[in-house]
Order: sequence, then C-alpha cells, then structure tokens
Amino acid sequence: MKVTVKMSGLMAKLVPGSASGMEVNLLDGSTISSLMTRLGLPGDETYLVIVNDSTVSKDKRTTHKLSDGDRIAIVPPLKGG
Repeated sequence: MKVTVKMSGLMAKLVPGSASGMEVNLLDGSTISSLMTRLGLPGDETYLVIVNDSTVSKDKRTTHKLSDGDRIAIVPPLKGG
C-alpha cells in the first residue's frame, strides 16, 4: 500500500523530501509506529501525528493501522506560552 507523508518544521529536516509530501510504500496492516521506524524516526519522541485530518495520540501509534491512500502529517510538538 502507499501512503503520503508530509512533515513540517524541524521534522522535515530529518527526512529529505518530506516537506513537500512523499509517497511511502508499506506492507498491508502497517501501523504509525512501523511507518516511523521506516522513516528512521524515534518512536518515543513527542510529535503531533495526523492521519487524514484526525490526530492520533501517542499511545495509539502501535495499534492504529494505516490504509492505502492515507495522508499522514508529522509535525513537531506545538508549544504555547
């Protein structure tokens, strides 16, 4: 299956080509955690992960299964003041 990954901010510097969106091929049944491993991102970091306009919490990354055509945004944590 193919998903589209887009990263912003400091996250985009970690994976070349991800700022403009990149297609990633994954095995059927892959999770957000397996995608992050494939991209070389540490799974224990605090990122904001959005799949098809819905935020996925950190505790759901190992169980949230991705589907063909999903759009995933990974952004650094938002900080307020």
